[in-house]
Amino acid sequence: MIPLHEIIAQELQCGAGAKKVTSRYMGLVSELGSELSILLDVPLEAIESAGSARLRSAIERMRGGMAEIAPGYDGEYGDIRLFEDDIHE
Repeated sequence: MIPLHEIIAQELQCGAGAKKVTSRYMGLVSELGSELSILLDVPLEAIESAGSARLRSAIERMRGGMAEIAPGYDGEYGDIRLFEDDIHE
């Protein structure tokens, strides 16, 4: 499972620490419920309605196990990508 703020960062194509990620996260949790329910249970249509089609696609890919995961090495963190055009900071 990928943390919601990481998914939002990939949706918005920015770093996970960006203010717009926090703002989107708080809005989604306020409208749809807990992070865990958004990641696992909330219907994709509701996620798209509250967020965007790109967010829906990201969560759908995460739920379907379609994330590309590169393991970390030598003190470097691993990398998780839901889209080919992701940027990472």
